[in-house]
Amino acid sequence: MKGNYNTTLNFNDNVDLTAPILSRFDLLAVVKDEVDEDYDDALATFVINSHMKNHPQIRKIEDNQENEQISEE
Repeated sequence: MKGNYNTTLNFNDNVDLTAPILSRFDLLAVVKDEVDEDYDDALATFVINSHMKNHPQIRKIEDNQENEQISEE
């Protein structure tokens, strides 16, 4: 399956990069994201809320646009 790291295959078979490309890197590391929908959802919610708290002017613009759309309907 593409997009998922298969732990039964070696690194080269998983990344499928040519030798000339691989030779350009000094260090290669595998960073795997363990699938956990609850954690991913909580993290995404945290990031979005953090951005909205730190950029309230953007949220205000979005709210105004939503209100304009509702009043037009």
